[in-house]
Amino acid sequence: MVDTRFYTCQPTPLSELIAACRDEGIDVPDDKLADALISGAGTVPFLNSNEIGFVSEDKYLEKLSEMQAGVVLVSEQADTADISSEVRLVRVANPYLVFVTLLSKLFPDTTKLQYTAPNNRPSLLGKDPVIADNVRFGDDVSLGDDVVIGANSVIGRGVTIGHGTVIGDNVSVYSSHIGNNVVVHAGSRIGNEGFGFIPTGDDPVKIPQLGRVIVQDGVEIGASCTIDRGTLDDTVIGEASKLDNMVQIAHNVQIGRNCQISAQAGIAGSSQIGDNVLLGGRVGVVNKARMGDNSVAMACALVTKDVPNGAHVAGDPATDIKLWRKQIAAGRKAARKQK
Repeated sequence: MVDTRFYTCQPTPLSELIAACRDEGIDVPDDKLADALISGAGTVPFLNSNEIGFVSEDKYLEKLSEMQAGVVLVSEQADTADISSEVRLVRVANPYLVFVTLLSKLFPDTTKLQYTAPNNRPSLLGKDPVIADNVRFGDDVSLGDDVVIGANSVIGRGVTIGHGTVIGDNVSVYSSHIGNNVVVHAGSRIGNEGFGFIPTGDDPVKIPQLGRVIVQDGVEIGASCTIDRGTLDDTVIGEASKLDNMVQIAHNVQIGRNCQISAQAGIAGSSQIGDNVLLGGRVGVVNKARMGDNSVAMACALVTKDVPNGAHVAGDPATDIKLWRKQIAAGRKAARKQK
């Protein structure tokens, strides 16, 4: 479900949305559900009756069996024999492209709306705030007690900030819910759009970014970090986790509790980082990879596949650290023999 604190939906009959796709040259067949009113979007299987979602890969079709309602775009060849009659299906050649096109119609001007901050006071303000010069607030911002916000920071529409949280100078926060006793150091950017485009022949199609960032209690975020909001789901920084300076967290990333992530690490979209994970400086984690609880990636490692709980990895591509050390030793030995 898209959070309406941050995004404004334009409820639209499915017939109009389908017509908009055809206007943009996307083939969508006529459908008996054309009069259904679509008033939101979400991720399968978590859809309400008037929300729309999609399944583009067969491996995710089983999630449809968990649904009770909603409109879902599926491929023309999808086997949906076991799906509840309350789930309404629309068969299209390219479910993802059609879904992205519909999102841009349902949630117009999403980017523009994030950057309107007309107020110099939040809508809901707790006790004993400290708000420095030239701080700007969007509509419906809520601040808890004892919040500190540094100079020249921008808190976008709908953002909530918990008790005792400190936001440094020149920080921007959009589409986010920030917990209690969080520290965000100077120059960090939280809740900007994630980097998402569908490759096409001429001009990549922008994927609307309609998710949120959830920063749980006790998190510390270093200077000049960037944390992108989710596409539909949330980007989450778990309780008591600590980010060094210049860390990049992409959309839909899930970071567990008590993690420590060193400077210049980059975590790609939809990756999952378990609890008590340590990432050294300049570690990279590729899209959709998972690092298990209590695992460690040494500095400059490139994590290209799932890492088990408790594992220590190093190198590019990252591998078990004992094996990596043997590989390094063998390489050096071979090099000495060639002299």
